[in-house]
Amino acid sequence: MEDQNIEVHTSIEAIRAKDLWKNQGYTLIDVRTPVEYQDDHIEGAILIPIDELKSRILELDKNKKYIVICRSGNRSSKACDIFIQQGFSEFYSVKGGLEAWNQV
Repeated sequence: MEDQNIEVHTSIEAIRAKDLWKNQGYTLIDVRTPVEYQDDHIEGAILIPIDELKSRILELDKNKKYIVICRSGNRSSKACDIFIQQGFSEFYSVKGGLEAWNQV
């Protein structure tokens, strides 16, 4: 059974995520679809759709720090489950996703 409390430990507000990304060296991973990314994305974000994340996880360095974002926060929370399973230690999902990010 999947742990439903993981998001509580890995989610942060968009304003804090922006600070970590701009000032703390976190890498921004966008887990939306290519079409969504093309319509609107954050300059500098790396697109790895959630459907491809497990197969592409080796592209990411476990020693780096990550901010994961999607449209509303659901897919990025699921992506954090994958990060946990793969042994990553420094990552956060953006609460409210790109919608929240664009508001701050």
